[in-house]
Amino acid sequence: MIKFNKGALGMLAVLMSAQCATAWAGDLPMAEPATPCAVLMGGGGMVFPDEQVNQLWFRINSTLSGHVADDLQQKGYRVERMIVDIRNGDQRLAMLGQEVTRTHCSKIVQITHALEDMPKGAGGGRSFVFTVSILGIGDTSTLTGGFKKEYRYPLTPEVMHSLSLSQVATQMADDIAATHEIDKAAGG
Repeated sequence: MIKFNKGALGMLAVLMSAQCATAWAGDLPMAEPATPCAVLMGGGGMVFPDEQVNQLWFRINSTLSGHVADDLQQKGYRVERMIVDIRNGDQRLAMLGQEVTRTHCSKIVQITHALEDMPKGAGGGRSFVFTVSILGIGDTSTLTGGFKKEYRYPLTPEVMHSLSLSQVATQMADDIAATHEIDKAAGG
């Protein structure tokens, strides 16, 4: 069983709410695509009070999400990009519902970002974390968790200047492909 962090659990709660039933009313028409397909939902994450900080992290997440989509496509997956700077959860969810309906994909790859305190055993201080989750869409438009992994880095000037988002994306795409979650049938 996958344990979701507070942010992911909040998103899952929104997806399972009554508002979700309105946005995703009825069964989604899920055609079995010839190529495994996923909607990659990127650009979102922690919202900060400072607009410039929000814009910086949106650019970072967008770049990372784009590289992950490219890498997954090179591995033979059909990836439909939904990389948007929509901070309102209900609006983001509604757009996701429309994208899943339009693409007929049965999987969602979500890439989020957050700033957190490092565990004291790891030296304390601040860190940033990218989280990749894969969710499946079941027969009645319910979501099932299949994979979740965090990629945590110390929030230091050295790391911010030297970290290669393309290398992080390659690792994420390799980890995603190794799970075979995108290959599994809807709801599986």
